[in-house]
Amino acid sequence: ARSQIASSNSNSKCIHLLPPSHPAFHTFFNLVKYFNIMIINYNPHCNENNSNSSSSISSVIDINENVNLNEHEIMLDDDDIDKNDGDANSLSYLSSSKRKPSWVWSHFRRPVDKHAEHVFCLLCQEDVFYTGTRSTGMLERHVKRKHSELFKHALRTGAKKVPKIDVSQVSMEGFLAPCPTFEQCLLNWAVETYQPLRCCEERTFRDLCLALNKKCPILSRDKLHTMVQCQYIRVQEKVKKILTNRYFALTTDSWTSLAHHSYTTCTAHFIDKNTWQLHSLVLGIFQKSGTSNAIDTVTYVEKQLSLFDLHYRDMTAVVTDTEATMIAAGRMMVENAERRGGVTKWHGCIDHLLELVTGIAFKDLPESDGTMSACRTLINFLNSSSQAMAKLLSKQSVGRAVKPIQDVATRWWSTWSMLDRLMRLKTYLALMEEEGDLTCNLNPTQWLIVRDLQVALKPFMIAQKLLEGQSYATISLIPYLVYKVRKNLEALRDSPASSPYVMSIATRMLVKLEEIFGSGVEGAVAAAELPEGPRRRPRGIPILVLMSSLLDPRTKGGVGIPNADQEFIWEKNQKCNHSHITGSG
Repeated sequence: ARSQIASSNSNSKCIHLLPPSHPAFHTFFNLVKYFNIMIINYNPHCNENNSNSSSSISSVIDINENVNLNEHEIMLDDDDIDKNDGDANSLSYLSSSKRKPSWVWSHFRRPVDKHAEHVFCLLCQEDVFYTGTRSTGMLERHVKRKHSELFKHALRTGAKKVPKIDVSQVSMEGFLAPCPTFEQCLLNWAVETYQPLRCCEERTFRDLCLALNKKCPILSRDKLHTMVQCQYIRVQEKVKKILTNRYFALTTDSWTSLAHHSYTTCTAHFIDKNTWQLHSLVLGIFQKSGTSNAIDTVTYVEKQLSLFDLHYRDMTAVVTDTEATMIAAGRMMVENAERRGGVTKWHGCIDHLLELVTGIAFKDLPESDGTMSACRTLINFLNSSSQAMAKLLSKQSVGRAVKPIQDVATRWWSTWSMLDRLMRLKTYLALMEEEGDLTCNLNPTQWLIVRDLQVALKPFMIAQKLLEGQSYATISLIPYLVYKVRKNLEALRDSPASSPYVMSIATRMLVKLEEIFGSGVEGAVAAAELPEGPRRRPRGIPILVLMSSLLDPRTKGGVGIPNADQEFIWEKNQKCNHSHITGSG
């Protein structure tokens, strides 16, 4: 091949080259290097049909001659150099590039002896075992265990770097490396399915991987842990970019697990101004220490905000449940926002507030004839007896058989679900009672109460289900839903066809609804500052909720908001719009 190249033009001893931008140029250059030929001068304007070929390459010299390779380079005209680069760095792929040293060497002293098994750590002034393989993995693990903050800083620095992609040639790494995507696939599987870190060290898991590919890499628990940390840092940086200069609302909650460990979580919500779609990003779940009080909760929330470079000035509202500790925490965050120039407002979770009203139906009233207790006794019997459950299912249509539902005090509209399912199974339960397979069925009076209560609770179920939406804004729906719930309860209370139990429970629910959301009469719906109700809960609908309701195309008609209150709300909207335009606050 070398003789063929040299004899391509026996008179001038030169060959014609393609421009460096051509895909075949790199392959040809490697071929020339392989046969010990050095190109001294290259003119890119050479015409292949030109007989005077000597203008293309001045000479071809054998490397075996006394020529220093470092003193010669390919000389290109200025027109062939990429104007965007400003220099000849775009030709860096022509020279062999050395692999950059690992970041850990900035914290260790390189050993003088090539056979040394220990290196000196500049951070803790100790010798660290280096192993005979000269792998930096041991050094990274030392930094990870002994200097965790420095290790996290290195991960963040690496996540911020944008890798440079050389489009001049296709990478061969995916063809040469065995299982090039295995580590990323393992990481995704472990994270998305909540696998323990020890999963990669399980013998059966490794046997599975090796059965699929004998060259599958074997990862340790420490390696997977580091990969998870790197993935977290990358996702954290992406979330920071998404939330930069964007208004958001925050929901937070604290709870205690069965193991008596306390946790706090935060979720940021924002609306894309281009698509008007609601997005939610979970910022994390953190284990707390000590008692669950308002100061402790605020401290952990602000810590999570700092991790994602979020500030009170961009947080429009914080939403918590209406438990006393969370109410106090919400007020503290509003005060902290005011001191730092923010306008954050606290809102109680609307589903929690509606559940305070429906909770009245969870327990029996004097007029209920023990209906709720009888319903739970019936369901417990069916769930505890496999034979009774099998007979109940066999009496229903094939493919449409359902089981009874047990209500739970902390689950939304679960009481309505229990009553609705019992009404569906009423006929089948009566058949079982006639056959002697059921002795705890409800009596006729209790069945009437179940029917009436199911009708009374259905508007609450519809409202809470709408407010559970994950892809659309729900705050503007609150005034309309509260209005519809109030109208339904008033109709049940005033209807002559309602039973005494329904009238009684509708009256109690209306009192509780007014205690939480106000009376709803004209002139009392909209107010700049809400009065305090029981347990220091704000009484009424917050002004931000009312403003958003009139601005939302779905509810801009103002159903449920009296005319006098609408005028007050529109004035507030105009003031806010003027302040936003002028930047006066």
